[in-house]
Amino acid sequence: MYLDTDCVLALVKDTDWLKESVQNRIRGEKSLCTSVLTVVESRLVLIRESTIKVAFDVEKSLDEWEIRLLPLDKEILIESKRLMKKYDFLCTFDAIHIATARHYNEKILSTDHVFPLIEDLTVENPRDI
Repeated sequence: MYLDTDCVLALVKDTDWLKESVQNRIRGEKSLCTSVLTVVESRLVLIRESTIKVAFDVEKSLDEWEIRLLPLDKEILIESKRLMKKYDFLCTFDAIHIATARHYNEKILSTDHVFPLIEDLTVENPRDI
């Protein structure tokens, strides 16, 4: 299962509206992953909302939950560009998350409202569980 940035942020922050839902959903899950892009995106959000010290806790939270980092490569970036051409409402970050999840055959855990609009993508919302 691929965790989108909103879910990773919920794990990193001391308090987050999604924290309990994400923790309940991933507890006991055998294979958790996310992208290096998620770390970058999470750091940007946390630096803006909190402090750089908190932003550096992203990797610590990933380790605590045994969430492995998936690499980005040229193939994923090309697929993300294709997705952005097909779905003009996708931002760069979302397109790369989708391309990464598809590349590694993972479903996405996210509250993002655009992911369910994408063909051939399995999405779970942690609030629906």
